[in-house]
Amino acid sequence: LVLFSGVLALCSTAKLVMIDGYTGDDLIRHNLGMMTVNELALQKKENERAAQQALSDYYNHSSLKIQEDRENTDLKMEVIHLRGKNEFKNRIIETLEARLGEHIMEAEQKEKDSSQNPRRDAFWLLPEVLRLAKAAEDARRKSSEIQKRADDLRDKNAKKDRMIEE
Repeated sequence: LVLFSGVLALCSTAKLVMIDGYTGDDLIRHNLGMMTVNELALQKKENERAAQQALSDYYNHSSLKIQEDRENTDLKMEVIHLRGKNEFKNRIIETLEARLGEHIMEAEQKEKDSSQNPRRDAFWLLPEVLRLAKAAEDARRKSSEIQKRADDLRDKNAKKDRMIEE
């Protein structure tokens, strides 16, 4: 009974005592054969290391997510920019086509109105009509190239979004 009361007194005071970061409870468990002090120290270091690794993994994942978000934003801005360029080029095409139509109508009108040599007036307008037709075709080609690039960027952005979701 004396031995039991001594152990009980030791247990109650041991909770208040800290030795090298271990409470008296830890030391009592050690004395009862539950775990050695070295094992406790090793376990404590492993727990600290695992917590540090988890925190490091969290920060690495967060920075990668931020970087991917920036890249996606850049791609979206480039797609918007290319769409704007494409719309501008489409308006140029429409303007050139309208001017071409006007010149053709003007040439036809001059041919009808001219009593002298109608073919000569049309002949002088032909280079302008051909130049406008070539400019319209070039604008159409550039517009389709820009549209293709915007589609490629949109596909690339969608692919990155799918990768992020995964």
